[in-house]
Amino acid sequence: MTAMILKVIDRAVLRFVAFAASLALAVAATLAFVQVILRFVLSSPVSWTDATTQLLIVWMVHLGVAVTMRAGALVSVDAVRRLAGVRAQPVFDLICAGITLAFLGNLVWFGIEMVERAASQNHPALGISMSWGYAAVPVGAAFAIVAVIARILDPATEAATAAAAADAEGART
Repeated sequence: MTAMILKVIDRAVLRFVAFAASLALAVAATLAFVQVILRFVLSSPVSWTDATTQLLIVWMVHLGVAVTMRAGALVSVDAVRRLAGVRAQPVFDLICAGITLAFLGNLVWFGIEMVERAASQNHPALGISMSWGYAAVPVGAAFAIVAVIARILDPATEAATAAAAADAEGART
């Protein structure tokens, strides 16, 4: 029962993060296109589209890391893993996951500090707190931590990740 609940939570979180990253990409691409039209066709550029596109791309990358980590699709140390032999590969995977979790934990910790430091600064083009941009670091790292833990508990996720990505793609259309 607990395993089933964890799978449902895992799938829901993965679906949400994949959808949010996909949406950020779609909006960023649209805004970049609009900016090109405004600047080069109509000779009437606006500054907020560039700044918004940059923020959306930052969020897309940090959220996308969680999806790729859940799928195990990030570049890994395959050569060393193969040299370790079949019996040692699970141990190697756990060591890599531990190092990854430590790194992501640092990103959450120091990312929160950066969000707090940037709270008093406003984005010059958007007039919003710079914390909105910096918040992508700890939020994305927190989702990535969940993804790494889920991958450790259930490594056979290629089908689940593909299904979540398809769900996110279907939700956008």
